[in-house]
Amino acid sequence: MTPLRLSGRRRPILAAAAALFGGIFVLRLAADNPSWGLSYLYVLPIIMVAIDRGLRAGALASLGAFCLYTTGSLLADVGTPLAGYLTRGCTYLAVGTLTGWMSERMRESGEQARRFFELSHDLCATANFEGCFVRLNDSWEKALGWSREELMSRPFLEFVHPDDRARTEAEAADMLERAGSITFTNRYMTKDGGWRVIDWTAHVDHERELIYAVARDMTERHAADRRLTEAEERWRRSFEDSAVGVGLTAVDGERAGLLLAVNEALCCLTGYERDELLEVGTLRDMTHPDDVRQLAAGFEGLLAGDVEVFRTEFRVLRKSGDPYWVDLTSSIVRDGEGRSLYRLSQLQDIDARKQAELGLQAEKDFQQALLESLSSGVIAVDAAGEVVLLNRTIRDLYDSAERIVGAGGWSRGFGLTRPDGTPLEDGEIPLVRAFNGEIVRDEDIVANPPGREPLHVRANGQPIVSGDGRKLGAVMALDDLTEKTRAQEELQYLADHDALSGLFNRRRFEQELELELAQATGRGSSSALLVLDLDNFKSINDELGHAAGDRVISEVGVALRERLRSGDVIGRLGGDEFGVLLRRVTEDEAAAVAGGIIEAIAERLDMLSAGRLPGVGTSVGIASLEHELPDAIDNWLNAADAAMYRAKAGGGDAALLA
Repeated sequence: MTPLRLSGRRRPILAAAAALFGGIFVLRLAADNPSWGLSYLYVLPIIMVAIDRGLRAGALASLGAFCLYTTGSLLADVGTPLAGYLTRGCTYLAVGTLTGWMSERMRESGEQARRFFELSHDLCATANFEGCFVRLNDSWEKALGWSREELMSRPFLEFVHPDDRARTEAEAADMLERAGSITFTNRYMTKDGGWRVIDWTAHVDHERELIYAVARDMTERHAADRRLTEAEERWRRSFEDSAVGVGLTAVDGERAGLLLAVNEALCCLTGYERDELLEVGTLRDMTHPDDVRQLAAGFEGLLAGDVEVFRTEFRVLRKSGDPYWVDLTSSIVRDGEGRSLYRLSQLQDIDARKQAELGLQAEKDFQQALLESLSSGVIAVDAAGEVVLLNRTIRDLYDSAERIVGAGGWSRGFGLTRPDGTPLEDGEIPLVRAFNGEIVRDEDIVANPPGREPLHVRANGQPIVSGDGRKLGAVMALDDLTEKTRAQEELQYLADHDALSGLFNRRRFEQELELELAQATGRGSSSALLVLDLDNFKSINDELGHAAGDRVISEVGVALRERLRSGDVIGRLGGDEFGVLLRRVTEDEAAAVAGGIIEAIAERLDMLSAGRLPGVGTSVGIASLEHELPDAIDNWLNAADAAMYRAKAGGGDAALLA
């Protein structure tokens, strides 16, 4: 064990102890009565050595004192009994060992105190009443950067922040006036010009006129506390000043599910005062009955950790009882170990938007129902050209309409053609044209759904644009004109055709003659008009009846259609008289065709009667445009008719040129 501060004092103390030992020995020898109490003075050097050197040195000093005592007694022939020697020896040994042991304990305590003082992370200091440090540990230099000598060379107030000096002086004065310990905080200057926050605990020793202090550098702690305070203030302000309603709800314990705190915005949203709102208890108690289940399920999933944030829209019941739409965002606030602390819920007023959405949805539902009830097919696309609407009429016609439209190839998918059967290209479709900005009105097209009869439809297309002119999409409506077209075609057929023979009637035949005559005048080509009349037809009606006559007329129509070209025009001019327009033929070719017609009619009538009807034949008059164009179709008809009568007058069953 190393004694405390021995190096400078060891030799003088040992020398003084040796001098005392020698002086006492001499005094005993020189005394008139060496047996008197001088021998007890040996305990003084024993104590000095024991205090200075410890237990072992005290025991050795005790032994030396006993030896000097014994020697002195023998030289002086005092005649000390053995008990006296034992008493002196035990006394010297007890004093030396006990004093040495106590000295070592004191030195150990002092060393421990010194080590604790030096090794402490706290700032340990001793100051006098004059305001100067008298002892400091190493932590001061680490905390402030000043050396001990620099800190102890000036009054400590010079290191205190100017704003804290008056308070520090007042604390020091108060501490000197009363007993006990005090605590206070001030700021100390660092060597680099900064400031550190120091928390002090100090005690005054009035007897020694010393101040013992233990301080701790709390700069980081105070900064953290300040940041925490600022964060708490920001949280409080954001909580209270938020325009969104905010509530904190307990998640466990006796108050689980109850509101712990609410802000003013939530009070305004619900119509409750703050105290009233907290008395209501839970958000669930203010929720519309139809929305309670979804809210409860969301909160359960939040607590179970299934979701980090639960968001939904629901109706809160205000104090008045009126439902009010809010947007809820809720999350669990947890501590550092992941334990749930409370549920944070934010409620935003969306009632106006929700009412508008519901109104808009109702309008959309109405429009959708209206579109679904329309007999017209409606297709709409958005600004990207994607189909967003197909009403029931279209879906009924095309089971896979979405797939067809979405995959492209509209014309092929829908089988779209012009009325004459020419396929439409995609760019010609009314909806595509409308998407490209064109307004399409009353355009007739034909749709050919798979496995269905062709549909004659009338299309209307319209681009859809916003108020500021942005393209939003396009819409096309298709009106089914199939039945109407079929009826019109039937009416037109009845207006143009003879009901008995199925051939053009006289009006339509004359229209074809007008057209042909006009075209022949323009292009200079030739055509021929044939006028046919059945010979002795009256005898069939008279002998076989009108039904037989009608059957003959019908069969003549069949014979003419089979014998002539598809481009030739055939008509029944009245009674048993027929007309044939042969386009782009010479007179010789027309005569050959007329002969073929006579033969075809004869063959057909033979098949009908299983033998030639008695006296029935065909007379044909031919008026060709090869050499001369008549001024009007009447002249053309009259010429052919005259030639036919000449053939009939010549015995019939023959063809003659006009």
